[in-house]
Amino acid sequence: MTFQIFCDQLSARLHGGPPAVRGLLADPRHAAVVAIFRQAPAAEGGGQPGEPELLLIRRAEVAGDPWSGHVAFPGGRMDPGDAGPMGAALREVHEELGLVLEAHGRILGELSGQLTLPQLGRQMVVHPFVAALESTPELQPNREVARVLWVPWRHLVQGEGLGILNWEWKGRQLELPCRRLQGEVLWGMTLRMVEDLLRLLDGFAAGE
Repeated sequence: MTFQIFCDQLSARLHGGPPAVRGLLADPRHAAVVAIFRQAPAAEGGGQPGEPELLLIRRAEVAGDPWSGHVAFPGGRMDPGDAGPMGAALREVHEELGLVLEAHGRILGELSGQLTLPQLGRQMVVHPFVAALESTPELQPNREVARVLWVPWRHLVQGEGLGILNWEWKGRQLELPCRRLQGEVLWGMTLRMVEDLLRLLDGFAAGE
């Protein structure tokens, strides 16, 4: 299977847009992230040349930021001057990675929005877009990004790194699902987005 066929399948299954977000309170804030795929240029990180890889970042440690140090997709809060969530997504990808997505790829569609926990303050809707790169320039992470990872899609389909994260929150010990990938721990909202992608493609093969 070629990378182009993979992207065409993904685009087709995203057709029609995401379902409406349920449980919205009045006047939520909005943010946007982008799940970016590329065609692996070489055998890196256990991947195979030509197969789909998914970009993840580890956010820098910042005091007071609830997502500090988390593994995530690039993105952030929507500003008043943004052209909606997609405008925010494109701006944030450029700011965080130096990547002009429109020049090097295309948006394939949008996944279901995710709601932040009410304990984090005013409710926020996070809009996850999905994109594919046609060329991969050298990324230039800014100070908000501690690390960039390219994860072979095949590894995610095969269940690599599935595990449990023990997390203490307000004095309670919680066991949360996670994925341990390339020395990092993927969990929470971004893991739910990855799982949405896996369900959407329903085990669609990668690079076969």
